[in-house]
Amino acid sequence: MKWLKKIVHLFTDDSPSLLAFSRILASGLALISAPIVARAIGPAGRGETAAAIALFHIVPVVLAFGVPLVVRRRSATTDGKQAIATARLIAIIGFVPAAAAALLVSNLLLRDFDPVSRAVATVGIAAAPMVMSWMCDIGVLIAHARYRAVFAMQIIQPVAYLTLILTVSLLGIASTATVLACYLSGLLATFVTGIVLVRGDWSGALKRLPGVTREGTKFAGAALAETASNRLDQAIALPLLGASQAGLYAVATTIVTIPLALGQALGAAYFTPIARAEAGDARRGLQQQAARSAFAIAPLAFIAMCIAAPLIVPLLFGSEFAGAVPVVWIASTGGIAMTSGYVLSMALAADGRGVRMTIAQTVGLALGLAALFALGPILGALGAAIASSLGYLLMLVMLATGLRSPVSSLIPRVADAREAIRRLTKRD
Repeated sequence: MKWLKKIVHLFTDDSPSLLAFSRILASGLALISAPIVARAIGPAGRGETAAAIALFHIVPVVLAFGVPLVVRRRSATTDGKQAIATARLIAIIGFVPAAAAALLVSNLLLRDFDPVSRAVATVGIAAAPMVMSWMCDIGVLIAHARYRAVFAMQIIQPVAYLTLILTVSLLGIASTATVLACYLSGLLATFVTGIVLVRGDWSGALKRLPGVTREGTKFAGAALAETASNRLDQAIALPLLGASQAGLYAVATTIVTIPLALGQALGAAYFTPIARAEAGDARRGLQQQAARSAFAIAPLAFIAMCIAAPLIVPLLFGSEFAGAVPVVWIASTGGIAMTSGYVLSMALAADGRGVRMTIAQTVGLALGLAALFALGPILGALGAAIASSLGYLLMLVMLATGLRSPVSSLIPRVADAREAIRRLTKRD
């Protein structure tokens, strides 16, 4: 029962490791729901749902235009009530362009969907401001070290999704349309939870709107490129690779993104201390420490995952998805870079260096997409994995150089792995 006591302590201490725990738990729930979906609708249906779900997350980032990171930075030094109210006003305004984007994307990328599935996907894309709102809510909660609340926000969607997926599967009505409707229900539940947990101060919200949006431009490119790097390949894999290969790639991506939870938790644990540190050596030292911590723990997580993949993939998804195993192995190289890069991105964002983030994320994305168009039609899911890995590796190199630190200061040691664990398990 020691493990149970440790979990209880995470909640009583409101530890940053709750971020990793919640992401791992969410990924675990996804690993339960994904095989149910895959077995019910097959590789082709899995490819379609992956493309639509990717769009559900990309469009909100486009509309947010860097605002979630602005909210997080401002909340690190204030109560965040004014910042979140302004962000929600931007989200409300965003329903107009979201509807236009939904119609455009539906006609460009979702033309091969059946009419009902296409309609559900279009509604989901139009609901992008709802996702943007809870992205900002999570930023406030992380800045204020309210990790129990973040835990709730991050598991609401996968819990609701899994519950509904089980229901439609048992009823024998699983389809692309019903799967997407289940996913959207989870996003709605997360939105409502954020409204309850994070209260805003609406006085002067309209007046503050230009300042928030102007500051957001520094982070918009980086945020968009990061999300596109994680999601856009799945959206365009459907027409580029074909539904079956896109389905294999979607399964591999589901598995490879599990260790990203460690990077997200570690980045959050360092964000506020870096933002509050005095500019100069103190802040730079924390940034270097964050980088070494990421480089120390990310490879370990992916090595373990690669060893387990040959057993886990066929067991969970069925023999028809066995082809995803080598895709997992190849994509893991990029996964290490993606996880480490997230921590470095947060270290730069806390320092207000959104331009550097934007350049690194955009260049990495451009290489990844170029390689995808070159390799995808030839190698299928394997080509997509190679392409994404190349993009993430280039992004990581550029983020590391953005720290303006000697290479020797970024080389991880055993002590850095211990420091990473300390950051994840203790409040600052």
